[in-house]
Amino acid sequence: MTASAVMEIYLVRHGETDWNRAQRLQGTIDTALNPIGVAQARHLANRFRWLPVSSVVTSPLARAQTTAHAIARRSRSPFVVEPLLVEIDHGSWSGLTIPAIASMCPGAVIDSRLQPDALGASVGETLAAACRRASTVLRRLVAAAPAAPVVVVSHGVINALLMCAAAGNVPAHMDQYTQPNGCTYRLRFRRRALVNVECIPMVAPCRMPRPDVPFRGA
Repeated sequence: MTASAVMEIYLVRHGETDWNRAQRLQGTIDTALNPIGVAQARHLANRFRWLPVSSVVTSPLARAQTTAHAIARRSRSPFVVEPLLVEIDHGSWSGLTIPAIASMCPGAVIDSRLQPDALGASVGETLAAACRRASTVLRRLVAAAPAAPVVVVSHGVINALLMCAAAGNVPAHMDQYTQPNGCTYRLRFRRRALVNVECIPMVAPCRMPRPDVPFRGA
């Protein structure tokens, strides 16, 4: 790739799970896609069908791997599991709903949104540690500079931290990058610097109405 060429990363959040719908923190708990999530994965696969993809890189958790497998099969692309893309560990909050956390720690949830600076209260992985993981993955991908786009499939917190790393924002600003299940950010880099971001919404029809989900780890 020449110095002036543009490198693209498609940052995908995995399809929906029952715990997503219930606003229950999943973190490193391995949950499966629900029927809507399976349909979202199929829709994503069709979206990437005609795009030349250099590789599909995924979190090791099942909900991400299932989504990524669908994309890789449809686009006939190499499939890579990246352990550093695993979702943040929510510690004692794992499995809890947003309202339950709000009752336990009133300052942790504002306007039904889990606050990034409250994540450390769960005695799980720190936000700083998760940010270091995400930044490491991003640096590797951008340094490799493949000619064809890379598709990354991960989770709510890790994708938000990847966006922070790409845009040069501190982790505390991760709430700017709320990403519903099945949605995609397209990031374009030139000379390893981010030059453009496009949000591609999930528009696949589903039989159940999807709620407006606030930011949370997933």
